[in-house]
Amino acid sequence: MAEHTTIAWTHHTWNPWVGCTKVSPGCAHCYIERYLNHPFDGPKRTGRSAWGAPLAWDDRAARAGVRERVFTCSSSDFFHEGADAWRPEAWNVIGACPSLDWLVLTKGVLRPCPKGQERRSIEMVRDRLPGNWGSKGWPNVWLGVSVEDRDRLPRIDGLRSIPAAVRFLSIEPLLEYLGYPLDLTGIDWVIVGGESGDAFRPMETAWAESVRRRCAATGVAFFGKQRAGPVPGLPLVLDGEVVQQFPRR
Repeated sequence: MAEHTTIAWTHHTWNPWVGCTKVSPGCAHCYIERYLNHPFDGPKRTGRSAWGAPLAWDDRAARAGVRERVFTCSSSDFFHEGADAWRPEAWNVIGACPSLDWLVLTKGVLRPCPKGQERRSIEMVRDRLPGNWGSKGWPNVWLGVSVEDRDRLPRIDGLRSIPAAVRFLSIEPLLEYLGYPLDLTGIDWVIVGGESGDAFRPMETAWAESVRRRCAATGVAFFGKQRAGPVPGLPLVLDGEVVQQFPRR
């Protein structure tokens, strides 16, 4: 749980559980493992204070008349099979906080909310949201998949069928040129970044620029997070500018 975060595209991070397992090349230099200084052996549930924090964030956002973004499971994976027993309770928290947009990112298998529970969570949110925000099904969930190389492009196909308010891709760390197989049909937002840390793998600017051009051509919001380097947050400059767009709601 974090009240504030240095991640450029979110206001908060929320970790109802911590820990994961490596599933693809993007996991090789896991920043959370480096931060905690030990390898993960699966998820472990966090304490009461972490689970209760979003209610305070939601109340504050509602009173201010704003929406705030919450990166969910920044230190784990929301859809990790080891968290199956806790995920229904996490869905209840999401449903109880309609002034927050929940950014759920996975490298694993998408496991949608059970149908009955999904309806209850959606109804809780729709009752407190204006206009047609519930038109896509999950009115306050932004669902994303990580795509670090061409072999991970099939992850996008599973995402397209999920009725999230926003569907997004985290192309970070971008490890190779993705090229024309990158199909952005049904995608609202793309985040691109290079790897950071002492053992960072390089990212060529041309790879990121190719993704940015594809986003521009298809009307998808593009967020250039960082270039590859030993420290996080190095500006990603493409064609002389830093582009950090958010999707329209």
